[in-house]
Amino acid sequence: MKVKILSIIVITILSLPTFYAQTLKVDSLNSNVNWQCTMDIGGHNGTIAIKEGFIELKKGKLIGGKIIIDMKRISIVDTDGAENEKHIIKEISSNQFFNVGTYPTAKFEITENVEEMLTGNLTLNGITKPVKFKIISEKVEKKLILNSIMFTIDVLKWGLNFNNWFKGNNIGNALSIQVHIETN
Repeated sequence: MKVKILSIIVITILSLPTFYAQTLKVDSLNSNVNWQCTMDIGGHNGTIAIKEGFIELKKGKLIGGKIIIDMKRISIVDTDGAENEKHIIKEISSNQFFNVGTYPTAKFEITENVEEMLTGNLTLNGITKPVKFKIISEKVEKKLILNSIMFTIDVLKWGLNFNNWFKGNNIGNALSIQVHIETN
């Protein structure tokens, strides 16, 4: 009788993860946000580092999470030199655009996942708005890897305006984003 009760307890304990959400920590060293803007004179693209975050799974399905984006760690990958890169980063970090001094982080909180279409709230420049985008997820050994399909946001919704950044150029206000997340 004791063996039977002990067996039931062990089976119950081992099956708990399938009933409750599992939280995976984001690997900030191998995760980032890729961005791109275009304008009459060309455009720029780069990356923004992920500061920290977590992903929640239930029965192996992504159900939630929160990603903190480190706006102080913006990079430009298409410049013609370190000085030009420093100049552009200084401009997009200023209060004319991302205002990194006041808003050093941005945040994305997952609210729903329906057939690999993520819905969530993006907080940027102190303003929170919903966004929706397609993801591709794969399990590699013990890691979960999430990649979004490139999607576009209208930066005006977050109180940003590219024309404040590059005066005199027709830039538009679309910012293309691709997110890459790996868990530990």
